[in-house]
Amino acid sequence: MPKGAPGLAWVFPAMGHQKCGKSSHSDPGVVQRVLCVDRLADGNRVRIGYYEWESVDDGLQFYKDQDLAAGDLGGFHRFTGASGDLLKNAALYEDALFSFTITVPPTAVLGPDDIAALASRPPGQLLGGPVG
Repeated sequence: MPKGAPGLAWVFPAMGHQKCGKSSHSDPGVVQRVLCVDRLADGNRVRIGYYEWESVDDGLQFYKDQDLAAGDLGGFHRFTGASGDLLKNAALYEDALFSFTITVPPTAVLGPDDIAALASRPPGQLLGGPVG
């Protein structure tokens, strides 16, 4: 299973073209968090948080504490809702210690190219990735 900074970058290949800050430990259960920004095709700014967790349960609790709507789909725990005047969409791998959160203004239009550019690796591709 991927681990550490190389693992985070491998699980989330979009990080390679985004402007990202330094890794931090923001909340209980967080091994590392990296915050990035990018631009959508419509010109709106998107903020992305990439997380590595000590456990999937830590990630679940983090998102549940934000009162987001929750559901499971395609190997991910998914969360959606509002964060102040922004819209938030998050996905936590069901069987891996990683998640990402995308935050956009309500006027943003995520087209197919944006969605593809922000995509993480599918759950079935995580084994055999970079470690530590």
